[in-house]
Amino acid sequence: MAEPTAIQNERLGHLFELELQFQWEMPLSLLAKAGEGEYIGSGEGAAKGPTMHGTVRWDLFEKREETLCRSNLTGVIETNDGAQIRFDSRDSSSSQTSRTRTNGSRLHRCASTRQTGATSG
Repeated sequence: MAEPTAIQNERLGHLFELELQFQWEMPLSLLAKAGEGEYIGSGEGAAKGPTMHGTVRWDLFEKREETLCRSNLTGVIETNDGAQIRFDSRDSSSSQTSRTRTNGSRLHRCASTRQTGATSG
């Protein structure tokens, strides 16, 4: 993938930050069918940015393999003006045990790749 030019970088800007809270016993959202892997949990939260504010509802899925963990966070942001923005964020983390600590826990070194997409509706 080519590096973005200075002109392309000037067009990118901060849209919002998400604050996500896990909710015990919260049912799957309507977007749950889009998740990949084993269902981990759901939650709610807030989207806050310079030009957009709203609420968030999300589901988390994971698919664990021997040295790889694939996470899939799906959800929807409902903005204060009623628009809905659906998102699908996929993250792959690989870990390799570097050593076992004296208390028996393992110390891991991780590398991660994140891919995020969104659509409005």
